Amino acid sequence: GILSAMTPVGFAFGGTLAPLVVALTTSLSSEEWMANWGWRIPLLMSLPLMLYVLFLRARLEESPEFKELADKHEVQSSPLRSVVKRYPATLLRVIALSTSVLAIGYVVPAYMPLFLQQEVGMAPGTTAWVATAGSTFAIVVGFASGFMIDRSGRRNTMILGLGIILVSMFPIMYLIKATGGNLFVTALGHMLLVGLAGASAVPVYATLTSAFPAAVRYTGAAIGFGLGSAIGGGAGPYLAGKLTAMTGNSYAASIVVGAAALLGIVVIATMPNSNGNAAPEASLMTGDIASADSDSTEDSSLSPKTA
Repeated sequence: GILSAMTPVGFAFGGTLAPLVVALTTSLSSEEWMANWGWRIPLLMSLPLMLYVLFLRARLEESPEFKELADKHEVQSSPLRSVVKRYPATLLRVIALSTSVLAIGYVVPAYMPLFLQQEVGMAPGTTAWVATAGSTFAIVVGFASGFMIDRSGRRNTMILGLGIILVSMFPIMYLIKATGGNLFVTALGHMLLVGLAGASAVPVYATLTSAFPAAVRYTGAAIGFGLGSAIGGGAGPYLAGKLTAMTGNSYAASIVVGAAALLGIVVIATMPNSNGNAAPEASLMTGDIASADSDSTEDSSLSPKTA
């Protein structure tokens, strides 16, 4: 659970630093200087971090399972073809699940600041500080989601997070606008939405990778996540803005987020427990925790059949 939280928490940490740098730069400069040159400062500051990430990425090791396959000369020569041919249903589930959480993950932190400025009338500097608070809260909620996974499994954690987003997005947006952008209400509402968006993503990354066997795991997860990222991360914010412009409804983005949350709930609720190599203490794909009173026969049936 905690290890599953590291990726989205890292994303939230970056999401905290980005608006923080923008807020500080905006506060310490004039509006004219910021528009002409100052906007480059956050981008330039990211270059050393990008180089460090590339350095770390080049040193990542293969998983023990894949190393075992390599030692036995059982590595797939065409993993892409194997994924498409042998695991099409799993690939579609991974794409749909990625689309769901990434649509929410991009619409909430990307569209909400625009909503606060354009619909509520909040100043850009204040909006940046509210966004910083939301991303900071997402770090805390991300670790809490990791703890919940260890106790309730990935499926239950994801359904709970997406369910709360489904029913709370519109009321929070409505309350923020109805109070005229009251700083306390706005900050609290934004923190809740961003935190839940991050918490819902925590169970996803382990689910994506465990959906495929080791021989095609990297390829399957990468394709599914990449396509889901393009669909959810690209179309999500676009649809939110387009619906708002077409309908003139300030809360139209909540429809996109609600639809994405509902999609994620349906996918994870109907996802099978195992890819065929389930571990005895939990199913690989959904992370459902086995009941403590399971008998030995049930436990043995869940044991891996192959090394």
